Amino acid sequence: MVNPTDLTLLETLEALLDTRSVTEAGRRLGLSQSAVSHRLRRLRDDLGDPLFVAGSEGLVPTERARALEAPVREGLGTLRGALRAARPFDPNEERTLAMAGSDGTELGAAPRMLAAVRTEAPGLRVITRPRVPGWSEALARGELDLVIVPAGVPGVSEEAEKPALVRRRLFDERFVVLLRRGHPAAKPALTLAGYVALDHVLISPTGSQKGIVDQVLAARGEQRRIAFQLAHFSSGPFLIAETDLALTCPAVLGRDAAAILPVEAHPPPLPLPSVPILLCWHRRSHEDPAHRWLRERLVRGMAR
Repeated sequence: MVNPTDLTLLETLEALLDTRSVTEAGRRLGLSQSAVSHRLRRLRDDLGDPLFVAGSEGLVPTERARALEAPVREGLGTLRGALRAARPFDPNEERTLAMAGSDGTELGAAPRMLAAVRTEAPGLRVITRPRVPGWSEALARGELDLVIVPAGVPGVSEEAEKPALVRRRLFDERFVVLLRRGHPAAKPALTLAGYVALDHVLISPTGSQKGIVDQVLAARGEQRRIAFQLAHFSSGPFLIAETDLALTCPAVLGRDAAAILPVEAHPPPLPLPSVPILLCWHRRSHEDPAHRWLRERLVRGMAR
């Protein structure tokens, strides 16, 4: 068995799982290729498994290595977090934290964090990634640090309920109807009859052909016509600016779009439920000073 006090072997295994290359793992660890090969031999002897075999595109992990991947990442991540928690937050320390959400989340969150990060923590680098199924496991592995996700959305929100995650309510997302500036349907005000008569754009990152609006309309015996369906929030306002279509979208997206495009955000002509937006992270990161600092700045910046 691997000696649990020999963390260098576990770090080597993690690096090999990440890079699938002895040479690249050595670069990451600051070791020679022969030193990494020596550690890999020790791992193979201790575990009684080859762990990696040669493949056409690099090393291929065996089933034993795949089974070890999640606990090794989580264990090392927990230990690193505990060691960092023992130190105060150093804003000049070079550190990268990764956050995931929809592109609408990126549009809303990034500008509201950027000023604080640049002025208060110049050593901190924040990267954003798409939120894809399995994001809770990415948090456990340390591939992600924070995830923003809507609550109560089937097929999207279930992962946030996992017991290893911590959740914090950022805000309640409300909706507006985005129309091009001067759209006749908005004069003098957008009515339900006028709204239903319009052709609509649906933004659906999951590919679902119906949204909250359609559920509310159906309960009233109404329906709308979806003329275009988009996978990304960011392209919606540009389409609205050039057409007579209507887009029902998060209020922050509508407000930001109206500041730079010839579009206007109008109150929906029917009551739409707000959607709680959650910030999620793994318990291993809870006490990490840099992680905690970024969470607080994000909560402050996204307060509505």
